[in-house]
Amino acid sequence: MKLYMLVFVVFITGCAAVDIGPKSNEMNKVSMGMSKDEVLSGIGQPSRVSANEEVEYLIYRLVDDVDYTVSSMTLGLAPPETQKSDYFVKLKNNKVVSYGRVGDFGTSIEPASPNKRSKVDR
Repeated sequence: MKLYMLVFVVFITGCAAVDIGPKSNEMNKVSMGMSKDEVLSGIGQPSRVSANEEVEYLIYRLVDDVDYTVSSMTLGLAPPETQKSDYFVKLKNNKVVSYGRVGDFGTSIEPASPNKRSKVDR
């Protein structure tokens, strides 16, 4: 019986200690008109940043979904599998003018060739 209790405690502790990273619901803290500093204090540092002229993009790699099945099968010794997506915050003149998952509103945060504008700027 003590062995079962030990296994149970290790399992529960292992699952609770796993840091899966920031979740997509962090984007709920963003609102139109926020300053860059407000965004950074609300949801933290972005995974990457890109900018052109007066537009700046903060790109976040956030967890959309967590599958604890793998972690359960390994008694909490393996981290759960996560599904992540890129999210963006578009700043113009240091104020949020749009935000969401990359792909929303036809956005694609990808580098533009010198002869083409980025899909984000359209």
